[in-house]
Amino acid sequence: KDDNVAGFQISVPSLSRAFQKARGRLFPFGFFHIMKAMRKPNKIDIMLVAVHPDYQNKGVNAIFMTDLTRICIERGVEYAESNGEMEENQRVQNFWRYYDAKKYKRNRVFYKDLKND
Repeated sequence: KDDNVAGFQISVPSLSRAFQKARGRLFPFGFFHIMKAMRKPNKIDIMLVAVHPDYQNKGVNAIFMTDLTRICIERGVEYAESNGEMEENQRVQNFWRYYDAKKYKRNRVFYKDLKND
C-alpha cells in the first residue's frame, strides 16, 4: 500500500557442497559444480527475513515462507537452512514448529564485564 515496503526475505541456493566438490577452485572445473548447484539446488540458505514493525505479528513472515515453500517444492529443493537465531527469540523459534525442523548447530557467546572486576 502506498509503495511502502512491509518486509523482505533473502534466500539463496546453498553452494557449500559445490565449493567442497570444487575444492575451493573456480577453474578449470570448479565452475561446473557451482553452476550446477545454482541451477538445480537441493538445499537453500535462508539468509534474512525482515518485517517492518508495523506489520509484525500479522502474518507477513508466513506469507514469505509459504511462497518460499511453494517455490522450493516446484523446483525440487528438499532442505532449507536458516542463519543463526537467538535462543531467546521465541517468535522465531515458534515459527519453526510448523516444519520438520531440527536444531543441529548451537553457537553461544559468553562475556564478562571487565570494568567492574
